[in-house]
Amino acid sequence: MENKNFISRCNPTSREYVPRKYIFYPTYKFLRREMNLDKYSSNMITWTFSATLHAAVMTSVNPIIGMFYGTLFLGLGILDTRHKFLRTKSRKLLKDSLEQII
Repeated sequence: MENKNFISRCNPTSREYVPRKYIFYPTYKFLRREMNLDKYSSNMITWTFSATLHAAVMTSVNPIIGMFYGTLFLGLGILDTRHKFLRTKSRKLLKDSLEQII
């Protein structure tokens, strides 16, 4: 039972994932509220921060693995930010088209 709880906390999609809860979300929130950045810039900076931290940890194991993790997380950040941008853009286009019909 103890092992199952540990595994659920290590799952990045879990709300209890420690880096997400105590590092990445507060960083995103700080960039949005205190620095007044838009959501796309804040999201990409948070992903870059994540890539840097993961690469630094993995570089201590092996520099090649560290470069791989850094590149992987930067790629995920670009895909995630692009997805958020396109989703917002398509919602705005849908809203505009519905307003024209009505």
